[in-house]
Amino acid sequence: MSFSFLFMAPVFANRNRPETAVRWIFVIAFILSFVSLAVIPLLYGLDRQDRFEIEVLSIDWLVLIINGVLLSIVFRRQLKVMPQYLLPVNSLRLPPLACGNRYIKT
Repeated sequence: MSFSFLFMAPVFANRNRPETAVRWIFVIAFILSFVSLAVIPLLYGLDRQDRFEIEVLSIDWLVLIINGVLLSIVFRRQLKVMPQYLLPVNSLRLPPLACGNRYIKT
């Protein structure tokens, strides 16, 4: 998952502070996971047990929680500036559909 964070980082341009923060958090998560891959065996040798997995999962979950909040801010801002004609179809008033002699309300 940390490896996928590295490839998700370029998706977010440096347009505003939350997008920049999301980008850097994804990159830092990958770097921390990669560093822990080298440090844990050096510190614990063969007695590392599940320490690496626990550390990487903790990093990934923290990134998902933090970036979830930041991405909700980013997408909320984009939704506010979205033109009316790009809103979802469900928000538009559409006439009922004809089905034989009956009308189906949408």
